[in-house]
Amino acid sequence: MLTTLLTITSGRAEVAGVDVAGDPDATRRRIGVALQEAGLDPRQTGRELLVLHVRLFGLSASGAAERARELLALVELEDAANRVIKGYSGGMQRRLDLAAALVHAPEVLFLDEPTTGLDPARRLTVWEELRRINANGTTVFLTTQYLEEADQLCDRLAIIDGGRIVRDGTPAQLKADLHARRGGDEAPTLDDVFLDATRSNPRPRGRRGPGGDGMNATIVLGKRALREAIRTPDALFMTMFIPIFFLVVNTGQAAELFPSSSTDFLKGQGYGAFQLPITLLLAASFGMAALFLVEEIEGGYFDKLRAIPIPRYAIVLGRLVAEGVKCVVIASVIVLLAMPFGITIASGLFGFVVLVGLTAFWGVVYAGFMQLIALKTRSAAATNSGGLIFFPLLFLTPNFVPRDMLTEPMEVAATLNPVTYPHGGDAIADPRRPFMGEGPAGVRCRRRARCADACPHRADDPALRLTPPGRLRRAPCRKCRRSLPTRPQ
Repeated sequence: MLTTLLTITSGRAEVAGVDVAGDPDATRRRIGVALQEAGLDPRQTGRELLVLHVRLFGLSASGAAERARELLALVELEDAANRVIKGYSGGMQRRLDLAAALVHAPEVLFLDEPTTGLDPARRLTVWEELRRINANGTTVFLTTQYLEEADQLCDRLAIIDGGRIVRDGTPAQLKADLHARRGGDEAPTLDDVFLDATRSNPRPRGRRGPGGDGMNATIVLGKRALREAIRTPDALFMTMFIPIFFLVVNTGQAAELFPSSSTDFLKGQGYGAFQLPITLLLAASFGMAALFLVEEIEGGYFDKLRAIPIPRYAIVLGRLVAEGVKCVVIASVIVLLAMPFGITIASGLFGFVVLVGLTAFWGVVYAGFMQLIALKTRSAAATNSGGLIFFPLLFLTPNFVPRDMLTEPMEVAATLNPVTYPHGGDAIADPRRPFMGEGPAGVRCRRRARCADACPHRADDPALRLTPPGRLRRAPCRKCRRSLPTRPQ
């Protein structure tokens, strides 16, 4: 509650002279927080993480770099500053976590059991760091279950039972009071004081508090997410490989069935042009933003970001911005790779921008939905399962043939499917196609096309187009739903 991660349920609290409930943003600017688990981003280097945190507090890039150097020297991590954090030892991670809590020179530093799980040597190292921080003028608010640690470090100690302070004072004073009440020759320890004063009681839980403001945080966190993507090349490889694989396979299977010379809906292009939109949407649906977010939640780094005086939405929005940028780059690369194989965009540069923009829009929507699942469930398994909702939608689109050539149930499903519209369907080869539909004067068909004695949709319908040359027969047009004579081909 004092760190603003939970809402105060009753009463009033001040930290560094600021009302915690009344002005949580001002509170966050005056405090630093290091949680029980060292909440760090394992894909950043130590220097990058500190620069990121300094930038989130509003310093310039040059000022952030200088402050990061000072903190790395303070915690003696200069030699490891450019190494990725996942390669740090437990003690190094704990020291870096302390440095991240000190980026803005807080008046009060909150530490939640900072030495839990550390061996005696590493624990002594952390104690030395805390004494040094305190000597530099920072008040250290420490929670611990090690009474020896409290005895060594604390100038004042409070013991809480059931949400109430039942003992407080200096360690020496508390031990002296217990010795005076109990008597005897043996001096009591703080463990004796604790056992005398407390009974187990669960910690209260509350809602999360509001955040601060500043668009700069979104940009800084977006850059971090882009670095994160670059440092996971295996994920980027799959994002590119699987969609291109489907493009090659689907085109290879259907290109002979739909030759560009006689297939009207291709407008003179190869079948690969028709497959390109679903390839781009598939690439945009392989984002890892939600899984990275779950990893941060489970590792504690998400709570560390929430304790910084930035808007809470910036933590998620930064990832969405990065996902949009990544989709723009990936879509551009795929389109450019496709062009040497005869795929062109009829509307030129404008069409290219629209196509890439729609792909990025879909990628941001998809990533936002997945991050919502991640925030609600805080589970990697549930987040992965949530992605299964979208993949059927990708294939319930006119991704093999135009919508009006689908069977009745599939046509209805594709019409109702929102993915059909950013997919574009047969609009990619010719942007005018969704608005076309008038043929020669004659019978008016179900889709507002006009049919004469020979159906103008003959090239669209394989059943009509594949009629052997020199034969005349009557066959139902799938657009007109009428029996029409076919001409020799």
